[in-house]
Formats: sequence, C-alpha cells, structure tokens
Amino acid sequence: MAITASASLKLDKVLNLMLVAFKRRLAPITQFSTKFEAREVPRDHNLQVPFIPLEQMDSIDFDYSKGYQSGDFNVETRPVPVNKRKYQVLQFTMKDLLGLSVEVLDTSLAAKADKLGADVTADILSVIKAAKFGDAIASYADGVFDADSAADLSVNCGAANWPTVNRQLIVDEVWSRQLLKDPALRNAQASGSTATLRDGIIGRVSNFDVTPVPNLPDNGESLKGFAAFKYGILVANAPMEATEEVKERLSDYRLVTDPQTGLTLVYRAWGDPDMDSAKKTIEFGYGYAPGDANQIKRLTLSAPAQG
Repeated sequence: MAITASASLKLDKVLNLMLVAFKRRLAPITQFSTKFEAREVPRDHNLQVPFIPLEQMDSIDFDYSKGYQSGDFNVETRPVPVNKRKYQVLQFTMKDLLGLSVEVLDTSLAAKADKLGADVTADILSVIKAAKFGDAIASYADGVFDADSAADLSVNCGAANWPTVNRQLIVDEVWSRQLLKDPALRNAQASGSTATLRDGIIGRVSNFDVTPVPNLPDNGESLKGFAAFKYGILVANAPMEATEEVKERLSDYRLVTDPQTGLTLVYRAWGDPDMDSAKKTIEFGYGYAPGDANQIKRLTLSAPAQG
C-alpha cells in the first residue's frame, strides 16, 4: 500500500512520540557535555564537543600596587567521532497507520524507542572504567548504600573542588531502590513532598541529582554507580549520511529531531521484492569519549565478607 498524505502525517506524529520516549531513556546521558547535530555527517566525522576542566586557579587577593592580573579562559572543545549506529526494527504496515490511532501506535512502538535508548545509554556508560577514571572512590555491599553514603561521597567531591551545583549521582536499580527505602529520605517532609514514597522519585540527595539507570553496565569491574560532573563524558550525535544511491532504494527516509536539543533519530523504510518483505528502522548515530577524569568518581560493589 502506497503511503498517503494522511499516513505520512500520522507517521510523523508517531515518530515524534518515539523520540520523546527515546529522549526520556537517554536522560542520564544528556546530563553530560553533548553536541547534537540535525544534519547528516559522514561516518567517523568529528563533532566538536564542549569541554571544561575543573577550575584549579586560586582566587587572587587584590593588590593595589599591581591592580587586576590577567587570567585565562579555559573553555575548549574536543573532537568526538560519530562512529556508532544502533537501530530497532519497527513492525507496522501502512494499513496499520491508517487503521489505528496515534495513541495505539505510540503504545506499541514506544517500547522500541525505550529499548534503543537503554542500549545506547549502556554503551556510552561502558566507558566508565578504572583505566580511564581511576580506582573506585568507595565500595559498598548491596543493601548498604544509603543517604549517608551519598553524604560521604559529597564530601569527597567537595575536596576535589567540584562546584556544589549540577552534581550527578548515577546508580543502578538495586542501589536506587536502597535509597528509596532509606527512612531518612522517606520520612523527610521538610519540603512537604512525598514523591519518594508515592512516585519513587529520589530527587536530590546531599547536593546530588540522583538518576537511576536500570541497565547500568558493571563493565566487568563491579560498577554500581558513579558521581559525575558535566564534562566527565563527551557525547556526539548526528545522523550518518546515506548516499543518493541508497536513498533512491528507500521508500521513506526522514530525520526526527528534538527542536530543543537537536537530538536526532533516523527513520528508514524499504522493501525487498525478491524476498517479498519490508523493513522499517529507527536509528541513532553517535559517538562518545572520556572527558575530564577528575569529573567522574566510580562506586563499586564490595566483595562479600568471607565467613
């Protein structure tokens, strides 16, 4: 069935709803320094991602005999190649587009976008290893990590001259559940909020914005979480360009872009008459690199005590 104007419009709506689901799952990554481009780029094309190291220069006492001294501006960029592509295969027909509501289509396809976001997040966080960011700052057994542990971590970040704002604490699902069960958080009513108890929202703990990542990779090093500042990881996203010869064989090709961030997915559709089959995919082109090693502090699972 040829795609009609009505089906094309509905497809646009569904793809944009999928982008929302994908962006929601990618939320931990968007806390880092990113460069998102809505234009197509060649494979391995470098995007210049903003990079700012932690400020190390001490404040200066004013000297009336010298006046104001010169300083430096330490904002720079680092090249990050767009060299990876992940995609999900979508299963629907033009008949489905015409016969089903946007809400039904979104419900059935949002899981695809969510899984794509989960897999991209896990891949990017695979860079959090000792070789790049040093030994773990602390280790805890399951069932031990709590609000007090976060407070200790905050002290360590302060000693490393981290600013007190925009600190992130990213933990796996087990440790996030431990925080949710912590009586110190459940019983805290100073703000009048019961979000921790009713909605499972941890919020801020000891100057950290806490983000659970259910699929946090342990990276073969028992990683359970990490404290992070913005420039610990650098991330680039852009659709990898398709040649004109490829586009000519596609029945549909479109970019799906978030107008606020530039985050972009690519939708492709094509058929194989020899196999009497059709394929539709949603794809994310990206790359990543470690940033400032001082802006990531790893947390690991401690080995069980020997009885």
